[in-house]
Amino acid sequence: MTLIEEGGYSPANPFVKILSGIEKWGYKNSDLVVGTMPNISEHVNSVCKKEMNCACVPFGFILDDYKEMLAQEVNNNRYAIPANKFIIGYAGRHRIVKWIRHFY
Repeated sequence: MTLIEEGGYSPANPFVKILSGIEKWGYKNSDLVVGTMPNISEHVNSVCKKEMNCACVPFGFILDDYKEMLAQEVNNNRYAIPANKFIIGYAGRHRIVKWIRHFY
């Protein structure tokens, strides 16, 4: 999918077909497919045309592990947002796969 959508390759490209075949073979011959994609089950099931055992391990962290450290930093005003500012942040890459769209 990434080669086609980001790389501009045709789905009929022999290399894309070979990689797609390897992907399908790997899914069908696995006991469990683990990925970071939130909809990994739908993707794998659509590729294999049957229900497969899948699990998603999302990117991120457990906030409770950092609450004490964050409380200290907030008390020191290190991460204070100025009252007259509106800040939007994004941590990641801007690519076609992430579906970032223009708002203007």
